[in-house]
Amino acid sequence: MLSRLAWPVVATTLFAAPAFAQDKYSSPLPDHLPLGEEACFSYSFDRDELREKPRQRVTAITLFRNFTPDEQSEEPPRSAEEMRKIDGDGGTVALTAMVQLRGETNSFANTLYCRKDGKARVRCGVECDGGSFNLKPDKDGLIVENNGFILQGGCGDPDKTVFLNPKPDDRTFRIEPKPVDLCHQLRDLRRPAYADSGSPLRLRFASKEPVCFSREYDSKHLGRHPQQTVKRIAILKTAGEPDSLQALTFRVELKNGRKFTKKTTCYASKFAYACTHNPDFDTSQDFYLTRAGDEEIMLRDSKGKLKDLFGAKLGSDDRTFRLNASQAAACEF
Repeated sequence: MLSRLAWPVVATTLFAAPAFAQDKYSSPLPDHLPLGEEACFSYSFDRDELREKPRQRVTAITLFRNFTPDEQSEEPPRSAEEMRKIDGDGGTVALTAMVQLRGETNSFANTLYCRKDGKARVRCGVECDGGSFNLKPDKDGLIVENNGFILQGGCGDPDKTVFLNPKPDDRTFRIEPKPVDLCHQLRDLRRPAYADSGSPLRLRFASKEPVCFSREYDSKHLGRHPQQTVKRIAILKTAGEPDSLQALTFRVELKNGRKFTKKTTCYASKFAYACTHNPDFDTSQDFYLTRAGDEEIMLRDSKGKLKDLFGAKLGSDDRTFRLNASQAAACEF
């Protein structure tokens, strides 16, 4: 999980040690990516350009050097001061690549770590062997030489991985300097709608006291949703220190009166908490918790993994639940 790794640690796993002395803090491209300064490079292809390259998937590509924390993120953000303090450690700097593809409504993004690979080449790589691209200065712009890299997913999340293959026509791109406000706007546009619906869950879980979310459905609701088997559902964070990896207790009561209780782990992942149906695999993203207002959260189970968590047969209407902030007693049944 990216949020649990410091930049210097990640960088050492991505690149072999260079055969020359590396300054303690330096940028591989100081004129274009100066230490401690935000930078934005981007290019959008117009219709004529895309018509000339019908096999090119990329319609826009942006590289962003960002030192502004996203306070809406569920992953505890580093402060601007903390990010600048480690910037350039071991000659490594971080970039966010945002890419728009043909036929896709939303853009994709991933973080890459860039340093000199040899005496001249600058290589930017995604952690967990997620691929790379090379960067070359070109006057005030940059040349991106795509070696193939993951735009989304990776690191144990194969179900949602999107890979940018350099073939047939996504090999080389020239990107131009842009105002950093453009990159901030592009970053914010990538947030899901629910990210602006109430405070992040990490702040709600921050209490050392029990935190409970629950919902009980009446007969009228169940009559309108005949494929819903869950009559009552609750999620409890017990008392204790909060962490980006949360141990949570899930409970359900079915219409037939059977009750199930299971403990599992959920971890902060971008704008949601990703949960596993099997706590032995704490990086699985089987279902999600997201905010839904200041007093509510959503349990989203598009993969139908709640049945595996409880070992129970659930209905086709048991995929999404809106839960209310409740007293701890409501999570005990």
